[in-house]
Amino acid sequence: MRQVNEQWLDRVRERAAWAWPLRAKEARVDVATYERLATQKIRGWSADAEVRLRIPEDQLMAFLRSGSYQTLATTGTSGGTTNLAIRRAVEDQIFGIPRSADAEARPIYGYLEGSDEHHALPQWGPVVLVVDHSVRERATFILGDSVDSTIQGRHPLLAPEPLQAPCLLAASSNQNVLQAASLADACSQHGRYAEVQIYRGLDREDIARVTCTAGWQPSAESARLLHAYGIAVASV
Repeated sequence: MRQVNEQWLDRVRERAAWAWPLRAKEARVDVATYERLATQKIRGWSADAEVRLRIPEDQLMAFLRSGSYQTLATTGTSGGTTNLAIRRAVEDQIFGIPRSADAEARPIYGYLEGSDEHHALPQWGPVVLVVDHSVRERATFILGDSVDSTIQGRHPLLAPEPLQAPCLLAASSNQNVLQAASLADACSQHGRYAEVQIYRGLDREDIARVTCTAGWQPSAESARLLHAYGIAVASV
């Protein structure tokens, strides 16, 4: 699937037509070769990468109890962008979601395995939700953050691409994908993570497992809920 503002996509393509010859020259290949090889790298990184979300424990318990994941559009808060007006403006500009749209029409934000999980991502919480592989068919992604990695009103650098079949437009045209050693290296420097946008909601049944990070261990209540719904827990 693809969820994108077509005007934004056209502007990203225009920017790419100017920038990709520069990236190809840096890599000492022609433009067609750069596009082909860079796309292969992106598809290789994303093909089997897990989709993950980070949340605090209180949000985990609320999710397990209700059965449905609550987004910024319904709660008004998150570990990152807490200004709902900014998020709605970005979703309108990049994803083509009207500012007046209901919460159900808006994506849930996660990230791809292979992102840098040691710097920006922990701000969202120590609980990692690993999403079932089937969710990938209704997800898009970019190699960066949709708020921090876009230059609103000037030079659009990247566009959301289907997670199942992405192209090079998912990467910032300022980043040389062929010179990147990993997915994190290919992401914009605002966090070094690949943001995933999941559509049509997220239910308890969509969670494959929970991973504990930063020394966090489930409280007795969290452990009880996880066990009750058959969700495995792992530690890193």
